[in-house]
Amino acid sequence: MRTMKNEWITASDGVRICADVYLPEGDGPFPALYAVAPYQKDLLYLPAVPMFRFIETGPLDYWTGHGYAVVVGDQRGTGRSEGQFALFGPAEQRDFYDTIEWIASRPWATGKVSMIGESAYSVNQWLAAAQRPPHLTCALIYSGFTDVYHDAVYHGGLYSMGFLNFWSTDNLRAGATIGGGTPPRPGGITADLIGMTLNRPVFDDWWEQRAVKVEDIDVPVLNIAWWYSVGLHLRGQLDGYERLTGTDKRLVVLAGTDSHERYYQPDFLDTYIRPWYDHWLKDVDNGVMDGPAVRIQVANSGRRPREEAEWPPRRAVPITLYLDPEPAHAVLSLNDGSLATTPPTGQARTATVYDYPNPEWTVGTTVITDGIPQPTRGILTFTTAPLEHDTEVTGKITLVLYAESDQTDTDFHVKISEQKAVPKLKEILMRWIAKNVPPPSAMVTRGWLKASHRTHPPQPIEPGTVVRYEIEVWPTSYLFPKGSRIRLEIANGDSAVADGLFHHYYGHKAGRDLIHHDADHPSHLVLPVIRQPAD
Repeated sequence: MRTMKNEWITASDGVRICADVYLPEGDGPFPALYAVAPYQKDLLYLPAVPMFRFIETGPLDYWTGHGYAVVVGDQRGTGRSEGQFALFGPAEQRDFYDTIEWIASRPWATGKVSMIGESAYSVNQWLAAAQRPPHLTCALIYSGFTDVYHDAVYHGGLYSMGFLNFWSTDNLRAGATIGGGTPPRPGGITADLIGMTLNRPVFDDWWEQRAVKVEDIDVPVLNIAWWYSVGLHLRGQLDGYERLTGTDKRLVVLAGTDSHERYYQPDFLDTYIRPWYDHWLKDVDNGVMDGPAVRIQVANSGRRPREEAEWPPRRAVPITLYLDPEPAHAVLSLNDGSLATTPPTGQARTATVYDYPNPEWTVGTTVITDGIPQPTRGILTFTTAPLEHDTEVTGKITLVLYAESDQTDTDFHVKISEQKAVPKLKEILMRWIAKNVPPPSAMVTRGWLKASHRTHPPQPIEPGTVVRYEIEVWPTSYLFPKGSRIRLEIANGDSAVADGLFHHYYGHKAGRDLIHHDADHPSHLVLPVIRQPAD
């Protein structure tokens, strides 16, 4: 491919955006793909491996080899581009419009433009599409959220410190200075992202400016999401698909954790990505608009993606599981409660008491004994009996809690896990407990809510008062096999050990919460279940 380095594009306010252009062999003209993020285009010589997770454009030579021009730009205020980076602010969004129109006007371009890249590149693509540049012909969103406040920074009002610290420090600052980039400014960017987001804990006009106006998008959109992306991209992608008003929209949601690796594999690109661009940018009649609009791959099923008529599937049957204090004999936790299929009948108020911080907590809410993490030992759990048949949960999930606190605010961190089926569970469980080894499990999805954020604007709670909370648990599609258990975990915080990058700063909190589960306060979990053929 031919390369033109450091092309300068003048934005509407006079700020100059710097980009590199990669062209196929031949005279052209070519349809164009634009990639832009705050990740330093001059670092694209690095390999696309987990160590360099910010290398997310996809293989440029693949696209030029298939007849596409590729333009890779530095977002305003990052890399070589001028201006001030402001976390997907209005000026950056106008830059996307200006750059797309600049690309369309080049002598090597056909005038048909789309965008590529995952994560931040796709967030920018959502924002660009909402600007309606005349020459943006289609969009292909690959792992990109739509609402930076709710999807990435404040989950249910809880600050996602783990991700923000990693992203702003490792990817944007250290990646630019220590990592060998050539920024014209110290630290890669001058914006204090931690400070500007901590100082805005409530959704307001500033956050509204950075939320994608999905209803304004008028080009065909293919949305490719991954179930594992809980805490960052999944919620926004599914919500964005639902809010798209055009008929030329498609949704694919895949299982696995290798979204980054797959985005660089030619066979994956040939199957899921390139046909969309070929159809809309090259007028290839390849059938990408045929058949149902939705394809999902059920996690933990080993099955290929299947077609669905819509998202979420209306054929899913809501199943209610009630929080029950009766021991489930499932896992070592503060209460080892049950999830029951029948509602509580007792009139006397009953509750599960939860004091925090637990004196055994070691890293966040995780207890570590003899070097072995015990994620459930210091929190509440409610678990089903072993399932009598395979159970597929696909769609939106809601947890209704009746809870009180002795504080004016409290936090709810919720997790749904599969507790793996094990032969002779009781005997083996006793051996695990003796060895401080918890039973094997897999996190399926999570949800969060700061109690004050049950309303907008936020309102404190009255200590000692039972309040009904409706907690959004992020959607999923997951197969719980026969013999496994569905486990609900509830805590006042989380942990980098158990929750990885998407843990939340726990803060200085001490108090007592009570989860009620009597006839007048039937705390319950609602799961959308797809009936299996064997049923």
